Amino acid sequence: MWPAWITIARRASIVPATARTFPAMRVAALYDIHGNLPALEAVLLDVRSQAADLVVVGGDVMPGPMRTETLDCLTGLDIPVRFIRGNGDRVVAAQHRGAEPVEVPA
Repeated sequence: MWPAWITIARRASIVPATARTFPAMRVAALYDIHGNLPALEAVLLDVRSQAADLVVVGGDVMPGPMRTETLDCLTGLDIPVRFIRGNGDRVVAAQHRGAEPVEVPA
């Protein structure tokens, strides 16, 4: 005999979250770009050739030599992009606001 909660779940066709299936998704994870646009462009060629469905940028896009162009490149992609702000990005944002950065030692 099944426990009552399993019987109820089976009747209601409730499937535990661990048993659910989701469509496969190719995610490209990019980290520590540091404003290096030529390197980013080279990596994005590979991302496109692998048919990524999503790009996750794991931080530190902004500090570097070509930060504006790098950010423009990422935000202009035809693939959805999600950003996680890194410590370098927070420092750049603080400096832009006129605040003294406290995360990165001088």
